[in-house]
Amino acid sequence: MRALPFAIFLILGSLADAEVDADAGVTLPVDAGTPAPPAVIDAGLPVVIDAGAPAPVPVVKKEEPKKVEPKKEAPKVEEKKEDPETVTVPIDFSILLPPPSPLEKQFYEVSAVYAVRNFGFNEGPMTLSGLRVNERNGGVGKMLVYFATQLLLAAGEASAQANGKYLGSTYGPGYRIDYSRAYTSSEMAAMREAREQAGRDTLASNFSLDFSYYWAQPGISNVNGFSMELTPLTISFDDEQQWGMEIAGVWTRFGDKTVAGADSTMAVKREYNNFGLPVRFMYQGRFFHVTLQYTLNFFGGWGFSPKVAEENYIKSLGTSAIQYNNSPLMLAISFTPIRHFFIRGTGYWEKFAFNLNVLSYQLEAGFRF
Repeated sequence: MRALPFAIFLILGSLADAEVDADAGVTLPVDAGTPAPPAVIDAGLPVVIDAGAPAPVPVVKKEEPKKVEPKKEAPKVEEKKEDPETVTVPIDFSILLPPPSPLEKQFYEVSAVYAVRNFGFNEGPMTLSGLRVNERNGGVGKMLVYFATQLLLAAGEASAQANGKYLGSTYGPGYRIDYSRAYTSSEMAAMREAREQAGRDTLASNFSLDFSYYWAQPGISNVNGFSMELTPLTISFDDEQQWGMEIAGVWTRFGDKTVAGADSTMAVKREYNNFGLPVRFMYQGRFFHVTLQYTLNFFGGWGFSPKVAEENYIKSLGTSAIQYNNSPLMLAISFTPIRHFFIRGTGYWEKFAFNLNVLSYQLEAGFRF
C-alpha cells in the first residue's frame, strides 16, 4: 500500500516536466537541453513576452549640419574727398523755364508794340507803336466791371423809385392815360438784394483787361489812340485748362495825321473805330500761346458783310475824316523762351478778300509776371 502513493508521486512529477497543448490536447515532452520554441500568439490568448529578450532600440538618423558660408561683403567704395574750393554746384536751369499758363491763371504782361495795319483802302497802311498792358484774371478788370454794373443797377433803382411801377394804359380819342404805383418797401429791398448779389458774383468771377495805348513817333509811327478789351467769360475745354475760348468786349479808337486825299489836293485824317465783340479760341502751353480771334465790329454792320464797311468808307470820303470799321480775323502766336520774357507775332486778315492789301501784322516783346 505504501508503494501505490509513491507511484502516484512519480507520475505527478513527470507530468510537471511536460508542456500541455491546450488546443490539441497533446502533451509534448520538453527537452531541457534545447532552447524553448518561440511563443505562439493566438488571438484568443494573452501574448507571452519573453522578459529575457532586450527591447528593440530605435535607430535615429543623424543629419549632418549644413555648412553656412560666410556672407561676402560688398567692396567698399572709397569716397573721393574733394577740396572744398574745387567743388562745383550744378546750376538749376528749371528756374528759368516758364511755368504752365492755364486759362484761369493770373498773370500780367507789359510789352512794346509795333504794328502795320493795312485795311485795304487807297490811302495805304497805318503804322502804330506804343505800349500794351495785359492783365489776365486780375483785380483791375474785375473792379471796373463791378463799379460799372453797380452804377447801372443803382441808376435803375432810382429811376424805378421815381417813376413807380407801370400798370398799364388806357386810350381814347386824342388821349392816353398811364397807370402806375409806387414800389413797396419789400420790392425795393428785393431790387437792392439783386444788385448786391450781382456784385458778389462779379467779385467771385475772373476778368481780364487788355489795354493798348498808341502815340505817333516821328519816323516810326503816325497814329494816336487806344484800344481797351475786357473779357468777362472764359471757358476751358479740358482739365488742364490749356484749350478754351473767351468772349470779350472791345472799344478801339485811333487816327493818324493828315494825309493827301485821292486827288492830292485835300488833306484828310483817317480814323479807325471798333466797338465790337471779340470771340477767340486759345491754346495756353508752357512755351507757346496761340490765339485765333474774330472781332464783330458793330460799326461795320455786325461784321458779317464787308459791303457795309465799304459803304461807310465811301460816305466818309467827302468829309474831313475817312472812317474804317472792319471786322478783322486775327491769329496771334506768343513764344516764351525763358521765364518772364515773351515775344509775340500777330497776323490780321482785315477784309474777306484774297489780296495782300488786306493783310496786316503786329510785333511785340515784353515781360510776363
